[in-house]
Amino acid sequence: MDNLGAIVGPLLAIGLVGTDGVRWAIGLSVIPGLLAALAIVYAIRHTAAQARRDELDGQREAVESAADERERRIEEAEREAEQRTAKEAEAKRSATRTTAVTRRQAVSKQAARTDVQRARSQGEALRTQKAAVRARGKALELDGAVQAKKSSRRSG
Repeated sequence: MDNLGAIVGPLLAIGLVGTDGVRWAIGLSVIPGLLAALAIVYAIRHTAAQARRDELDGQREAVESAADERERRIEEAEREAEQRTAKEAEAKRSATRTTAVTRRQAVSKQAARTDVQRARSQGEALRTQKAAVRARGKALELDGAVQAKKSSRRSG
């Protein structure tokens, strides 16, 4: 194709110079020159714009990748924080349960001691009452004996 243009171009130029003159041939040659200049400008702008678009796309992908990585790290940190919080809460609940059990045991021991003390006190009170009843019984016996003596003296 290039060889065909190299042959046809000079032949057309000779034909134009022969028929219309040199001025017309040069004037008409400005049109392909301007078209070539416009094609070069378009190619430069299009290539520069495409290169800029490609560069911006690369930057956008890098920013999106970094944002995705940051998002992933944030989510991972949130999960870890939730897990730590759950473990701490479980540890507190366990400690609370252990403390509650220890307190219940202490209260139960204290209640048992109190019950034993109360039973001892009641036993002591019963022994005291028993002694009082015996003493009253002896007093009644003596009183009965005194009454019997008095009765026997009056009757006798």
